[in-house]
Amino acid sequence: MKKVRNIFSTEYLFLSFIIIVSVGLIFSKKNEAADSFFYLVHKSMNFFRGNDIIESSIINQEIFELRSEIASLKVKEYLTRDPVKENLGFKKVLNITNDSIDIICGKVNYYNKEIFKMYCYCTIRDSIENLINSPVISFHGLVGIVDKHEGNSLRIKLISHPDIKVPVWTGINRYSALLEPENERFGRLMELTTTKEVFRNETIFTSPYSDYYVENIPVGIITDFENSPATIHKEVEVKFIENIYALDHVFVLRKK
Repeated sequence: MKKVRNIFSTEYLFLSFIIIVSVGLIFSKKNEAADSFFYLVHKSMNFFRGNDIIESSIINQEIFELRSEIASLKVKEYLTRDPVKENLGFKKVLNITNDSIDIICGKVNYYNKEIFKMYCYCTIRDSIENLINSPVISFHGLVGIVDKHEGNSLRIKLISHPDIKVPVWTGINRYSALLEPENERFGRLMELTTTKEVFRNETIFTSPYSDYYVENIPVGIITDFENSPATIHKEVEVKFIENIYALDHVFVLRKK
């Protein structure tokens, strides 16, 4: 249930006092004093708004962690079911509504960093048809793509791999771009011109313009950007939405 603010809280009473005094000063034509009070109102509101942003950030992080814990419990529950119910259960918890996709859960065994080549190795329960080039996600977003498949074993090329280029679009205005990795936690958007408006904390999703990736999977969050003085393109930094080196399970999206 949404939390309702108490209108008699200290911050609201304080702001009400300032506004009343400011209005009184305007009518008394003490403009200089009124301006000072309006400045104080502006600063006060920014202060409280800043507290709201911090509070919201903390709540979102708590929700993120709680959702991870619940989802981990769901994995154990769904892995005890038959394949059809397992697939439906994972679709529900991962919020996948595309009927043309099956979900295969994989248990992460270990990671390997072969001179800047980032891979994750996992095991699936059943030996099924070839999953090479199938996208792989976690509870929160894109992890990588299946690079090798032998029996029950998969090698996943992570999105931090230097060869990976993910077609994405921005969450607000749907501007298309390519996401390239910079290191294990961050990437950068390519081919986004300076005329395209982006926002900090904006989520980046996989776009429909790809032969491999499924559309609208979260990939990362814009952390910083600036217009490049040397080109017509923006320099946009993106933090991967998932810590891809701390996963217990991953999910392969197999197109039917």
